[in-house]
Amino acid sequence: MATTKQVQAAKRNVRKAQKAARSQRTITKLPASTRRDLGRQAAKSRARGGRAGHNLEDRNRTQLYETAKRLGIAGRSKMGKWDLIHAIRRARWEGGGGAGPSRRRRIALARSRWTRTRGGSRT
Repeated sequence: MATTKQVQAAKRNVRKAQKAARSQRTITKLPASTRRDLGRQAAKSRARGGRAGHNLEDRNRTQLYETAKRLGIAGRSKMGKWDLIHAIRRARWEGGGGAGPSRRRRIALARSRWTRTRGGSRT
């Protein structure tokens, strides 16, 4: 059994650790590059007027969840933002979401557009 002195010391240490943890969570403690990136991301979001961006990274978790729901991704309610992004990309890559033409078809389309704009063959 711990003595009262030990209990008091333990409680004091816990309060000290909690205070230190709270003080470290401020945005000013983040590296300058991270703060700059967060500012840029917020500016892009404001420019879009709150609408979902084309990139998955530009969307919030709720918007990603709706996309995952449309694709029928299992376990989406337990996923965070980055888990949802990876799951959506995996589902699209595997062709589970009707995400458009396959990679081979996209390459063929790009080549045909390239040759059309150049007026001939690619050689």
